[in-house]
Amino acid sequence: MRPITRRALFLTLLAAAGTACGGVFSHDDSGETRSVSLVTPLSVSDAHDRALAWFIREGYGLVDLSGVLVRADKQRLLGAGRDQQRDVLSVSLSAAGDGTRVTIDLITYLVENGVSRQAAQVSAEARQDAERLAQDLMIRP
Repeated sequence: MRPITRRALFLTLLAAAGTACGGVFSHDDSGETRSVSLVTPLSVSDAHDRALAWFIREGYGLVDLSGVLVRADKQRLLGAGRDQQRDVLSVSLSAAGDGTRVTIDLITYLVENGVSRQAAQVSAEARQDAERLAQDLMIRP
């Protein structure tokens, strides 16, 4: 199977899985994913614990933590220099009927010569991580 066909198939399956499990990928005016929303059958505390464990397992550093919020970041080197990208994922939780409403917000910062600024686009790595985290949270207990 050609790479483009494989990617199209993967995106179609991911969209179907997200729809079946209540996942919604929100985009800004450029069509870029900036947040992912879903309803999971997990309780708020179980979803919180699962998100926290996922961040730790994936090498993210905790930035902010409360009973209904888990915010973490991961720094990645850009090229051969000392410039970095800092991806920040924030998981907000609220009770919703039989489970928990989850919103995962994504932001990428570029750190160049020690100066941080928000990137015009969310990094591909942040989008992939948010999709993997959403899949992890949609799994039934």
